[in-house]
Amino acid sequence: PDLADAHVGLIQLDLKEQLGADALRRARQLQSRQPKSPLGHILEGDILASQKDYAGAAAAYLRAFDLDKTTPTLIKLHASLHAAGKGADAETRAAQWLKARPQDYALRGYLADHYLRTGQNPAAIAQYQAIVQAAPDNTLALNNLAWLYQQEKDPRALATAERAYKLSPDTPSIADTLGWIRVQQGDFRRGVDLLQKALAATPDVAEIRWHLAYALHKSGDNARARQELERLINSGLAFSAETEARRLLAELKAKGR
Repeated sequence: PDLADAHVGLIQLDLKEQLGADALRRARQLQSRQPKSPLGHILEGDILASQKDYAGAAAAYLRAFDLDKTTPTLIKLHASLHAAGKGADAETRAAQWLKARPQDYALRGYLADHYLRTGQNPAAIAQYQAIVQAAPDNTLALNNLAWLYQQEKDPRALATAERAYKLSPDTPSIADTLGWIRVQQGDFRRGVDLLQKALAATPDVAEIRWHLAYALHKSGDNARARQELERLINSGLAFSAETEARRLLAELKAKGR
């Protein structure tokens, strides 16, 4: 009855069968059986988070964190607090943790991604810079840092993207970032080459096809730009610049290009 893995397996099955109440009951039974273990509380938090009860999830994760202060639990707590509308509390806890443990790059990586997703560019840059300082060959951090630099019109964008590309030239997302920065800085020929390479490796990534279509347009190859735009729009794939892409396609059609 104290075999934690069996409880975890049963809870996973409960959730698969949409038996949320049974899953919660098992998690709380595990808490009673193992009062000094954070596992039952983590499981409760996971269950409540899956049900979008983020305030309840945060409370469960906090109980787990009080029992055993670990980075994975803090990450879950941070995410649930934000989802529950308690972002200030989440940020305070993360800042306090990093003040005591500045070399916790797992937390820094999570925070950098969180800030990137939520449009907090300066905060994301600070975290990625700390990661790159400790791990200069971290291509993911370099790539995201280059992207953010470009968004913030920081002159370090191109050099940072080139550095990531030199380390990992066959990674499509890295070729895309460097190609897009090249285009935005007016080097259309090099940008098109890089974006074509990225798209050839990942033809179903809508953002990369949009970047290539835009680059082709800026380079003066409107016929190919229109082909890529039509392929993109007809694919039905969602992407952030869809409105801009549709506007450019309509413009090219109106001009008969």
